[in-house]
This record gives sequence, structure tokens and C-alpha cells, in this order.
Amino acid sequence: NSPTSIPGRLASLGFSFFVLITLASYTANLAQILVTKAEAGGIRDIDDAIDRGVKICIPSAISAKLTALYPQARFVSVDITEEIPRRAHKGECTCFIDTDVRYRSMRSGLMNEMDCQELDDSNGVLTAE
Repeated sequence: NSPTSIPGRLASLGFSFFVLITLASYTANLAQILVTKAEAGGIRDIDDAIDRGVKICIPSAISAKLTALYPQARFVSVDITEEIPRRAHKGECTCFIDTDVRYRSMRSGLMNEMDCQELDDSNGVLTAE
């Protein structure tokens, strides 16, 4: 029973478009939920990182001690500790060991704000890696 009048056809077309958008939104949302659950199994501790064979950025000040404790780990020693989260972001390491304060500032966006301010202050030229 298809509508024969123009207003009926427009209503049918509108309802069909509504159903299409609703199904597309549902599918996208479901995919996002499934991907998020798959990513939730992150690295829990240093032993987990070692078992996965990932690179771990660490401050050079504790590099010798950690290398002695975990000789099988793939450590990336970083001289400037402020650079550790940036190195992880650049993909040089999968995870890092750093202070809780720096981790919180990274997660809160404070490091991004500091980077943007440094870029503004330097006329677009950053000196740090």
C-alpha cells in the first residue's frame, strides 16, 4: 500500500529517511562501544608491558636501576623528563613510567596548552624535539 498523493509520498520519504539515519547512528554507536571495550585492555603494569614486548619510555635517571631489575624490558631512556609523554605521543614508545603529576597534566590537556603557548612565544619555531 504505497501512498499515491504527494503529501503521502513526502511523509513516506521523510519516515524512510528517519529510519535510515536512526539505523546508521545505532550502527556507528555500537561499533564505537565495541572498539572502546577492545581498547580497554591496556597495559596494567610493567610486567604486562614486558610480556607484550612494547617499548617503555623512562627517565634516564632511573634507567640503570630499571634495566638491572627488568633486563628483558625494551626501555627507551629519555634525558629530559618533560619529554616522556611527548615521546609516547610521537610513537617512540607504547607506554611510559613518569610521575603522577605529569600524567595528570597530560590527561587534563595542560601539556597541550603549554605546548601551544611555547609555540606562540617562539613565533612558530620549537627548539625541543
